[in-house]
Amino acid sequence: MHRGSLIAAFFLGGLPAAGAAARDFDCTGNLARIELPGNLNVAGRCKLAGTEVKGNITLFAGGSLVAQDAHVAGNIEGHRADFVDLDETVVTGNVRLEELVGDSSKIQRSRIRGNATLTNNRSRFEIVNNDVDGNLRATRNTGGITISGNSIGGKLECTGNQPPPVGLGNRVERGDAKGQCRNLQPEETDAPASEPPPPESPPESPPESPPESPPCAPPSAASPPPRPPPSSSQPPASPPASPPAAPPPSSPPAAPPPSASPPPASPPPASPPTAAPPSTSSPPATPPAPDSPPPAPAPDPVDPAVDDGGAGAFGWTVALLLPLLARRRFLGQRSRSRRQDRRPA
Repeated sequence: MHRGSLIAAFFLGGLPAAGAAARDFDCTGNLARIELPGNLNVAGRCKLAGTEVKGNITLFAGGSLVAQDAHVAGNIEGHRADFVDLDETVVTGNVRLEELVGDSSKIQRSRIRGNATLTNNRSRFEIVNNDVDGNLRATRNTGGITISGNSIGGKLECTGNQPPPVGLGNRVERGDAKGQCRNLQPEETDAPASEPPPPESPPESPPESPPESPPCAPPSAASPPPRPPPSSSQPPASPPASPPAAPPPSSPPAAPPPSASPPPASPPPASPPTAAPPSTSSPPATPPAPDSPPPAPAPDPVDPAVDDGGAGAFGWTVALLLPLLARRRFLGQRSRSRRQDRRPA
């Protein structure tokens, strides 16, 4: 409908004569992918979608412009208009917006081959991810401005804005960021980002202490050697303190009994068995072995068996019993002699 009115207005005005200046067109609706060979005036809502304007676009009071994937061969200017929303649009000239009163205006992902100037606007502006070949200036705006991710070929200047502009990641190719925008420098100037060398220090503290712990194990292996001594200490237990008590039972019997007394003397041998096990065979020596888990103690019991002086398996028992039997026989003979002395002649 609006497009029809625009086209109708175009034809009602008549085609321009050859050599005459291009006509101005009024936009009060939606325009698709068409080409306008002149300037475009916006006094109401105007939307361009893939439209190509060969001249300039001018916004008047109450006008608003939404341009997506549009191409403007001239400039875009607005004075006391409502708002502007440019997205993926190319402007060969300059963009100059003053005293806009709408809630929000945007210029994003667009290319401006000239300068971009924002002055005394009450509308909130978002200038994001644009390529501006010239300068970008923001002066005395009160709606708030966000300037981020732009590539600016000239200067970035911001003065008298309340609140101050905010943003980051702007790249200023040939100029500087000045005034309120001096903190919106390009990412290239942020030296702190190149300070990750500190992480290299952790490699200097590898856990070398764990390898030192293994040396603690050897002491346990050194402890087994002290076990062998108990085998040699067993022979001293052989002295029989019980023999002195044996004589009293031998006194009542007659002379023959002493000869038979050796059998009763078997109780004393009960004590020697303690010493006998180590000498007779290695199996008895196993009891001390449980105290020492290592297999090293096993060969030690063999030495006592070799050092028995050739007495044989019963060498220790015989050697211990001989003095007992001799003393017992002596006591028996002594008792018999006393009894004979007591008999009457």
